[in-house]
Amino acid sequence: MGSFNGFILTNNGKKLLEEALTGKRLVFTKFQFGDGETTEDPKEVTELVNMSKETAINQIENNGNGQVMLRVIIDNKDIDTGYYIKEIGVFAKCDDGEEVLYAYNKAMKPDYLPVYNGINLVELEYQNYITIAQIEDVTAIIDENFTYLTKEEANEKFVRQTQIANESERGIISGLDIRRTEILNILGIDYGGEFGENLTSIKADKVYFYKDPKSGRTTPYVALVSKTGIFKTPEIGLFTSLTNRDNLLYKKLTLAHSTLNNINIVNAFLFGNLLFVNGFVTNATWFNSLPVGSAIANIGTMIPEIMNHGVENTTVTGTNLDLRTDFSLTKALANLTVKEAEHFTIIAGLTKGTIR
Repeated sequence: MGSFNGFILTNNGKKLLEEALTGKRLVFTKFQFGDGETTEDPKEVTELVNMSKETAINQIENNGNGQVMLRVIIDNKDIDTGYYIKEIGVFAKCDDGEEVLYAYNKAMKPDYLPVYNGINLVELEYQNYITIAQIEDVTAIIDENFTYLTKEEANEKFVRQTQIANESERGIISGLDIRRTEILNILGIDYGGEFGENLTSIKADKVYFYKDPKSGRTTPYVALVSKTGIFKTPEIGLFTSLTNRDNLLYKKLTLAHSTLNNINIVNAFLFGNLLFVNGFVTNATWFNSLPVGSAIANIGTMIPEIMNHGVENTTVTGTNLDLRTDFSLTKALANLTVKEAEHFTIIAGLTKGTIR
């Protein structure tokens, strides 16, 4: 990264500052970058010697100490010739008045911006501290199309997709957790969570889901005791499968078709009104080429026993599928690809009673 002398308020900038101190709003409008070198006093400069790129402001922060921080990011996507950044100018105006070069900065060690060849994308971020004295009404024109998040800002504002929320840390609560809770509520059963590093306590009679890492299938288990620890798998003596707990509510469903239109169903069973279906996509290339919302296969056709029932509170895990109320599987998202033989688990609440 290059080094610069620091922004010097130009004479025009000083006049603008004095005008703003009378109660007008100071508005920062843009930045310019160039490869020119002035021999003038920076206070006398009214424009860049050789402007190479003009860009919008990404962020403004008023630090309350007589300075404002203006963040700007430039890249080499639209330049025809590489150049050294030897001068930077920030422009401003008062209210709707005339825009002027507010402050000027000369490089001691310039940054180089090469020509973009389709591979070597270069982005340079500058955090520029500009004098505003005691002005309270100060803003900037922010172009939302050119607003970037730094890694630090992203860490502060957002959480990782793998960061699960708990009592002491921010994180995500998956839609899957919410929908599973809704589905189990239909049966009067409490959902406890998923097996793994984040499951550190269990409560008797709550249901916990285990996803087999090899097959990708998801199976529900009931905790027999309340206990703390780390529960990665359903240990014998601590958990029992829902299918073992009450066989009166459990039924394995017969498949009329195990494969239909590149969807393969491995097994399907009911626990009360709760439908579980495990399967996988047999042709990932074909699937990924489909438009969003494409109907792929109807699991009601594959499992006729469920066809006289409605479906609600559905979720599909493990792949890019949605289950509609007519039992048709559709492609869910445009930007999510599936792998060959990628497993999925369908969990759905059936209406119109329980199949026996």
